[in-house]
Amino acid sequence: RKTLETGDTISYRQLPERHFGEGVCVLGQRLFQLTWRSNIGFIYDKDTLELQGQFEYKHEGWGMTTDGKQLIVSDGSAYLHFWDPDTFEETRKVLVTHLGKKSGVMMPLRRLNDLTYVKGKVYANIWEFDRIAVIDPET
Repeated sequence: RKTLETGDTISYRQLPERHFGEGVCVLGQRLFQLTWRSNIGFIYDKDTLELQGQFEYKHEGWGMTTDGKQLIVSDGSAYLHFWDPDTFEETRKVLVTHLGKKSGVMMPLRRLNDLTYVKGKVYANIWEFDRIAVIDPET
């Protein structure tokens, strides 16, 4: 955590070296963190960063955000995964597509990363490209 005014670090939580930390989001009093290839996520108290638990998942962890009700996760594929924040069960997934420039056909949009939820849309950085996708999570 950092102060907005100065950028000074107030507190931090070090991951064990065997994990590469990825997506992080806050929902309620919990901070959730994915790891890239360990298939393990961590749950912390958002104020103290005290470890409260961990969870497992079956794909890579890239980006994570929340709509205030569920966790929205990317794994480098063209899918957004929607998880129940209490059970980590996938409630649904959405295939993200874009109109191919050359083909004129809707195609899967892969490498979705760095997710942010704002006013009903998911914004995703496309890894290794200078592009941001604006995604309607309902479609």
